[in-house]
Amino acid sequence: MPSFHPRMFMRGINAPPGGLSAINDISRLSPFVTRILGKNPSAFTLQGTNTYLVGAPNAKARVLIDTGDAFSSAAYTPLLLKAMRELNVSNIAAIILTHHHADHVGGVHAVLKALSQKDSSAKQEPVPVFKMKFPGDDATFVDVNDGDILHTDGTLKRNGTTVAQCSVNPNVTLRFLHTPGHTEDHISLLLEEEQSIFTGDCVLGESTPVFSNLPAYMRSLERLCDEFDECKRRRANGTPATLYPSHGKAIDDGAAHVRRYIVHRNQRDEDVLKALDTCPNRKSTPWNLTSLIYQGLPLPVRLGAVGVLLQHIKKLEGEGKVRIHPARGIASYVAPEVVTNAALVEVERL
Repeated sequence: MPSFHPRMFMRGINAPPGGLSAINDISRLSPFVTRILGKNPSAFTLQGTNTYLVGAPNAKARVLIDTGDAFSSAAYTPLLLKAMRELNVSNIAAIILTHHHADHVGGVHAVLKALSQKDSSAKQEPVPVFKMKFPGDDATFVDVNDGDILHTDGTLKRNGTTVAQCSVNPNVTLRFLHTPGHTEDHISLLLEEEQSIFTGDCVLGESTPVFSNLPAYMRSLERLCDEFDECKRRRANGTPATLYPSHGKAIDDGAAHVRRYIVHRNQRDEDVLKALDTCPNRKSTPWNLTSLIYQGLPLPVRLGAVGVLLQHIKKLEGEGKVRIHPARGIASYVAPEVVTNAALVEVERL
């Protein structure tokens, strides 16, 4: 887990943006899916981190997807236990973490402690924590790969071979999809029984996320489009597949929502080029371009937006549409997980 995370720093000075959908602390979204808010609202986490209890109706065990952050665990863990009581759930079969950001992994130890101390006639069995490997991860996490499947009997299989075993049956089938771009270790999860997808921070229900690698992110969006199309095809009634994001409301038509994301990212490339056309000598700095393109955003959000724009500029340079000239250094927010000294560059339209 990173020792410093800008989202946690920003939370103290950022309120969530206006106009967001109202989300209850606990929401039964389908017979298989219950959402529990992480109680950590901010400009970057929106209403807060969505965590999910996933399992078959009337089953005594569930899988928990994500755990919120450490700072809000005192408010979050009672909600988790309340949701378990309301569902008559006695055990968490496994915890799955979508990626290493603190608002997803930070609450894991508080959750494990709360589960071990819960007042219940049924003893909580040991809980494996599944996550794609990333430097600095807790050594107890169980590594997962693209294509791994958590089966109803609690076996985690890779290419048909069992690589891990839950102490209790999760009663659902979850397929792991590696969807990098937001972070390198980001995974999404396909719920086979429902033919729906948990998209983590790759695709949000409202607003758009930051990302550390735009080309990889675009490939992940394209893959999710294909997966949502396949989910719709496999559904008995042929209805669009639901998208369960880590922030914001659930989306009934996941494929259409992801396609809007792709259009938006391509449009942002055009926005950079058009903004450069208005600048003297068709040159400007990333910060000035951010101010032109993201007019009206509060400063903390623009600090995130400049990181997004730098990714677009880097992509456009690779396509031969802009040239980047190094200049003096300033402190910039240049990636979703770090604040660092980066070169304040000048960007020239070609």
